[in-house]
Amino acid sequence: MTEKKTVQVLLLLLFAVMTTLSLFSEGSGYGGGDSNMHMFISKFSFKHHELFLHHWGKPFFILVSSPFAQFGFLGMNIFNTICALSTAYLMYLLAKKFSFKNSWLVIFMSLFAPVYFVVIFSGLTEIFFGFILVFSIFLFVEKKYFLSSITLSFLPFIRSEGYLLLPLFAFVLLYRKKISAVPWLVTGTIVYSLIGLIYFHDFFWLAHQDPYTSGKNIYGNGSLFFFLSQNEFIFGTALVVLILTGLISLFVKKKEEGIFFNEIRIEESLLLYGSFVIYFVAHSIFWWKGWFGSDGLIRVMAAVTPLLALLALRGANAVLSVKNSVIIKAVFLILIIAIPFRQHTFPEHLDYEESTLHQADTWIQRENLSSAKIFYAHPFVVYELNKDPFDKNSAVEFYALNPETPEISVAPGELVIWDSHFGPNEGRIPLQKLEGNKNFKMLNSFLSAIVVTPGNKERFRVVVFRRI
Repeated sequence: MTEKKTVQVLLLLLFAVMTTLSLFSEGSGYGGGDSNMHMFISKFSFKHHELFLHHWGKPFFILVSSPFAQFGFLGMNIFNTICALSTAYLMYLLAKKFSFKNSWLVIFMSLFAPVYFVVIFSGLTEIFFGFILVFSIFLFVEKKYFLSSITLSFLPFIRSEGYLLLPLFAFVLLYRKKISAVPWLVTGTIVYSLIGLIYFHDFFWLAHQDPYTSGKNIYGNGSLFFFLSQNEFIFGTALVVLILTGLISLFVKKKEEGIFFNEIRIEESLLLYGSFVIYFVAHSIFWWKGWFGSDGLIRVMAAVTPLLALLALRGANAVLSVKNSVIIKAVFLILIIAIPFRQHTFPEHLDYEESTLHQADTWIQRENLSSAKIFYAHPFVVYELNKDPFDKNSAVEFYALNPETPEISVAPGELVIWDSHFGPNEGRIPLQKLEGNKNFKMLNSFLSAIVVTPGNKERFRVVVFRRI
């Protein structure tokens, strides 16, 4: 069996394992409320067609993921698994194209960065973003410049950071003297602008409806070096060491007959590593300055971790050039694969928020209250109560309530399900506003089993109110 066939069999085995993990996973997976909402938007786009242009949900992500979303979180997990394994295979093909030895190792280096592997089991956009980015780079390396530009042009409609990478690709196209391919980098923007012109009567709807450039950032800000300090949770120790070794190897004089070192090409240095640097630095600045709704979430790095897999392979090959040992390769594999399983639990279980919400949802169903219209803060409530979050007669986001006079938006008999995560922050309504309001009756309260903030012994709380 050829190496390529062996790799394909390996990917099929990985698909079987990851699908099994998905089958036995609970809840919405990694990402909490955002994971829920992305799944909802994709799922209900077939019923509410305007959701195909949902700016926050990202139109191209919605379009491609919507068939999978009809099967709930299992479908989204399988969608992400297909994208992740396809990305790993493309990285393998790039390694072969660049004549790397031990190219098969790059599959594991692409998949098992801990933040990347855990995000696969969610409804989030990062995995699809990484796939389209790597696919665009692969097409570029294959000299399919026009197709690469067109594919990349839809990246901003998976995650907005895609706009930051378009100038980099334009520069490399100019360097390769493929000037005629540069205008095609705006294909996606023109397509969706024209669709917006037809639907919203606004050609500039992408700017006018951008959820990240309007309003105050409620999440605060942090250190410029926050993401750098989280390298263990983003890549894990084994990959960090190999990436640093690979970086050092770029500056080491190569032996003429060396079989483990490769001259670096501009496609590798700029399109792979340059894209990572731009994305990483941008998010570091966004969190530092508190721009564009940045919440300092390390999961955003899952979108670009596969880009450094070749650099990690360079590091592994630098070590193997000293002693080419099967045992060393086995150690690399064990360390890389083990770290995500040390940091996270697979299959996924309900986290402390979802466990508490599950108690509340179970009680609501037992008390025959689930047919009432609800105002919800955490989207997991909608999922468990089998509501349509885009049917205003069934469920309405908590944020629609007036923080000063919440009762004016709620009819008698309707439920308000407050939680201590989204209620006082995004919802802008502290618990006291509802507890002290004579128009609401508290029906029940639920507390998480674990302490969320050890300093003040606070636990996650869910409170169910009924409008009198």
